[in-house]
Amino acid sequence: MKIFTLTTTLFLSLITFSYWGQCNASFNATLDSNGIVTVVNTSNMGASFDFGANTLPIYIQSGSTASYTYNANGQYYICATVVDSNQTPVCTDIYCDSVQVTTLGNPCNISSNFNYSTSPITQPLTYDFSVINSAGIVAYSWSFGDGSVGSTSSSPVYTYAQPGTYTVCLIATAANGCLDTTCMNVPVTNNPCNVSAAFNATMSNNDSLAYTFNLLDSTSGCSIFWDFGDGTTGQGDFASHTFSQAGTYNVCASIWSCPNNCADTVCQTITVNGGSGNPCNINAYFQWYQLYDSLNGNWLNTVYVVNYSSVGSNINYLWDFGDGTTSTATFPSHTYTNVGTYTVCLTITDTQSGMSCTASHCDTIVVQTKASGFTLNVISQDAVGIEEESRTLELGNIYPNPTTDNASITVNAIENSNLSISIVDLSGKIISQEMVNVSNGENTIQLNTTNLTQGMYFVSISNRDNINTNLRLIKK
Repeated sequence: MKIFTLTTTLFLSLITFSYWGQCNASFNATLDSNGIVTVVNTSNMGASFDFGANTLPIYIQSGSTASYTYNANGQYYICATVVDSNQTPVCTDIYCDSVQVTTLGNPCNISSNFNYSTSPITQPLTYDFSVINSAGIVAYSWSFGDGSVGSTSSSPVYTYAQPGTYTVCLIATAANGCLDTTCMNVPVTNNPCNVSAAFNATMSNNDSLAYTFNLLDSTSGCSIFWDFGDGTTGQGDFASHTFSQAGTYNVCASIWSCPNNCADTVCQTITVNGGSGNPCNINAYFQWYQLYDSLNGNWLNTVYVVNYSSVGSNINYLWDFGDGTTSTATFPSHTYTNVGTYTVCLTITDTQSGMSCTASHCDTIVVQTKASGFTLNVISQDAVGIEEESRTLELGNIYPNPTTDNASITVNAIENSNLSISIVDLSGKIISQEMVNVSNGENTIQLNTTNLTQGMYFVSISNRDNINTNLRLIKK
């Protein structure tokens, strides 16, 4: 929540999201020094507005503007409600913002807005905070959201004990005693720059002492360093190394991101078997992203986890979803009751030839969505993706794939139906979305991929029962 003098900020947003039809409540609000708030209804329909001052709501058409005058200082909650009774079930959406009136008889004229950034790579979980405009401020009071004492500095540096999302607040004091407060949710991670040092290790040329190491993604790093666990090191996104003898080695890769000066380090335990020709070499790693509807500005309640781990008939999986539930499936799907922050861990075990090797990887998933819960789907980096069996349609492959222009997909439906087709990039951003009518029998759907940049995408197809299928698409 941000409490301020002349602007508004989001404090609450509740929405019932319908995949097949949407009623979206939204507005922009500005507050002047005379206590007059002006709202612009940006909802997709007319909305009823309650200005939080014990007065009757007023109805404002979509795109129209209205004003309301407050008579006293204080915090007021403005809520817009839209109702679309033409949908089944009836669609209702509520959007609220808060305004803080402080200028009636006691002008404040200061701003507590602040920025934050990650500190250098040598200080993990450390963040720099700084006020944007210090004019007129005579005192600062920071709280970092973790129960610590806080700070009175204008530009504090703070180190958190563990990852998570913390509400950081700054209370600024003017010379006349007027207070202005800004609060911001700060996601704290060990890897805030979204760089990854995950790698694969492969025995070279049937020589069980020689290995090659490859980063899964080196595009975001400008400096890559290897520690082979035997006192030797290397550099570059590709490294070859021959161990002097059999044994167990802790091999680590570190990648630096130069533009924002941060890093990631991933270590694997490599068992080198000398002349046995049977190294125990497995890798546990995954990356996650939450779907974002850029067309409507909404985070969706779906999280995809791309599984880059080793696979094979001799490898056992154990997923820990961080809410007390687990799964032994390679590509499971799990539904959380509540949104929030969860630590998801994957442990894989290889029992090849009587050996027992394990590898683990954990990551903190922070979900932003208006829904009460969310679903996590694990998908393969190589396979088609998640496929939940649908009783109403069968999907063919995307062709051509890879594609340099447009692509097509065949759909065999057993009844007339509507499909929602979205193209999603690897960050979870929805690039395009459309509704398509299919008839009983075989249908060919054209996918407009002309404007896509080179890379991998997911084509997400959902029917009216919200059964999803995700196909992988490569744009050359």
